[in-house]
Amino acid sequence: MTNFLSSVLNKVKGKQPSAKSNGHQMLREDMQTYLMQQFRMEPAEMANLRYVARMESRGPSSSMYVRVFDANQVQAQGITISKYRDLDMHQELVLFYGRINKGKLSFLKRHFIPAGRPKN
Repeated sequence: MTNFLSSVLNKVKGKQPSAKSNGHQMLREDMQTYLMQQFRMEPAEMANLRYVARMESRGPSSSMYVRVFDANQVQAQGITISKYRDLDMHQELVLFYGRINKGKLSFLKRHFIPAGRPKN
């Protein structure tokens, strides 16, 4: 499955394979640029960020949905993240989410989990 995802990502990106570890990937250059411009992040802050992706095809177009997380936080919790759905049970680890259309980054948004309502 990982090889399949890699080949799909490479076709979508039109680039050489990026450095991979455990099924997740280092941030693409366009993701880093976006985070620097939109969220004023420094390169050092992004050094441990990784992403996982899933493809979704609807009609003639396809999109790739991404989740960005800190690899150090994942490792500290002893969790293995190798695919997009691995973060379903660990939403607190998702820092950003976004979409890539036709190989170009459409958006990244900060992931926010609302605090639970106080019990009455």
